[in-house]
Amino acid sequence: MQLLLALTPIILIFLFMVVFKWSALRTMPLTFIVTLIVGMAFWGMSTGLIIAASLKGLLVAFEIILIVFGAILLLKSMQKTGAIKAIDNFVRSITCDRRIQAIFIAWLFGSFIEGATGFGVPAALAAPLLVALGFPALTAVVVSLIANSTAVTFGAVGTALLIGMKSAGVPIGLIAAKAALFHLIIGSFIPLLIVFMIVMIFGDKNWKSFREMIPFSLFAGVCFTVPYFLTAIYFGPEFPSLIGGIIGMIIVGWTTKKKFLVPNKCYRFNHDKKVKVEKVKKVWKAAMPYVIAAVILVITRVRSWGVYDLFGKIRWEGMLNGVNFSFAPLLNPGIIPFILIGAFILIKIKNKEKIVKETTKNVLKPFIALIFTIAVVQIFMFSGGIEKSMPVVIGEGLAVSGSSYTMVAPFVGAIGSFMTGSSTVSNLLFGVFQKETATALGMSVVLILSLQAIGSAVGNMIAVHNVIAASATVGLHHQEGKIIRYNLIPVLGYCLLAGLLALIIF
Repeated sequence: MQLLLALTPIILIFLFMVVFKWSALRTMPLTFIVTLIVGMAFWGMSTGLIIAASLKGLLVAFEIILIVFGAILLLKSMQKTGAIKAIDNFVRSITCDRRIQAIFIAWLFGSFIEGATGFGVPAALAAPLLVALGFPALTAVVVSLIANSTAVTFGAVGTALLIGMKSAGVPIGLIAAKAALFHLIIGSFIPLLIVFMIVMIFGDKNWKSFREMIPFSLFAGVCFTVPYFLTAIYFGPEFPSLIGGIIGMIIVGWTTKKKFLVPNKCYRFNHDKKVKVEKVKKVWKAAMPYVIAAVILVITRVRSWGVYDLFGKIRWEGMLNGVNFSFAPLLNPGIIPFILIGAFILIKIKNKEKIVKETTKNVLKPFIALIFTIAVVQIFMFSGGIEKSMPVVIGEGLAVSGSSYTMVAPFVGAIGSFMTGSSTVSNLLFGVFQKETATALGMSVVLILSLQAIGSAVGNMIAVHNVIAASATVGLHHQEGKIIRYNLIPVLGYCLLAGLLALIIF
């Protein structure tokens, strides 16, 4: 009974968004009310704690919407200056194939951005960029979220492990190496999955169009996962996604230009218009805002370089019933670099007020949905008191005896990310529990924690607030349930394969 009650928020979200096809704006307020009642009636949460958790939800939602606002503002500013058109011409000069464009931008560029900043930024950048290049909005969001998976384990220069697994008391390097090995095997197929979604779900459903991309897709997969794996083995958790993304973009960009493994026929969407590719001029100047943004994100996130510590935080300690909140404005990607660079570009643009108003309008409804979404998450997380918290009850309820627990561990991590939208938080919630379960069952703690790290990364594909944020960047509303339905099978498949590999090989 207690397990069912703890699962209530998850069940409601799936029921209303995935089955009944409700929008997040309609689903999340109702889920919040029910979660509030469950928290007070069955977990003994006080009114003060509920208010504090909800207030923190508002503040965290504001942090996230700043990123969405900044990503949209930067994109619209670059569209006005013609920079996006120049980037479009450059991408088309390399390949007009939509399948390859998606792999390069969502998988490789997105993984690099994940390595730098995490926090849902990769999909918030990749999805609108794909739309600007002519991709349908729904397709862009789905493939961007699918692509933002393998890299997440080492996202934000290793934060998901360095912070998320710190309390587990196990050497992070061992977890990183084991998780990277799983990702090397499974993650290399993500580009192929992206092609499948583009062709067989959103495209002409021609098996030939899918089969002919198998060699290129697998090649693009290992161009990221091999340097990613080697970096994790020899250098630790900070840089695998960053280095994998950079090396992957260089190799795949160069080989694509040389037509290596590139199908002869260029794949386009049915709605695509024939576009004359103009001679690429000053593409570096056009792409400079994104380049500067990437550089700033890397410099400010690598803590060993000391820049991170220069930025202060606004703290609310013991807010009401002991709920803490901290906010570092200058470390929020929405403010620096997105809004800052966007505002710099806007200075030279006419009708700048109109762009700001349009951007604000685009984020208003998602912001409301996010407030209730994060409030649900906070109640979920702070439900512990005299009773075990909801996440702990779920974890214990899913625990099974014997070696078959390897089949469960990744799903525990994925559930954590689905609810919280963060691999780091999922690891914080379930890392110690997974360690204790592995110890009780006499299993390898490193193995189980690596499966937790993998599941928590893959769960980002369907994390509610990531879905809302990515949809907002392309102006796609009321499609959140559909996006989760599309991405649910890849999540289940990835976790299942990880569990099977662990069961059979390890």
